[in-house]
Amino acid sequence: MKMELKNCEECGKLFMSAGALRCPECLDREEAIFSRIRDYVWEHPGVTVDDVVRELGVKPEKVLAYLREGRLAIKGLTCQRCGAPFNMGRICQRCAKELEQNVNRTIKGHRAKMHTASMRREEK
Repeated sequence: MKMELKNCEECGKLFMSAGALRCPECLDREEAIFSRIRDYVWEHPGVTVDDVVRELGVKPEKVLAYLREGRLAIKGLTCQRCGAPFNMGRICQRCAKELEQNVNRTIKGHRAKMHTASMRREEK
């Protein structure tokens, strides 16, 4: 992998990167924050995002980012699509499956249209 000189998107410091957007120090700091949050959630079942923010003094955006990434699970979240309760990410499993099926149908339909169009060109 090619190494290049970059500025850390968090602290601005120059560092050699193989694709990372943050320097090793900021990545270590980020991982330490995540570990504190993960451990707190593990030790306090049923905790909410507000509880984590209040007790650990972290920004809500940080906790929400971990939830979106699927690195963290907290009870009491609601699906951004249907409003159903769930505990990880942005949308519930049912909506995720439905969206995936819709995308697959769209792709399949698009391929069929492309095949039909190419057959028409060949007939001419």
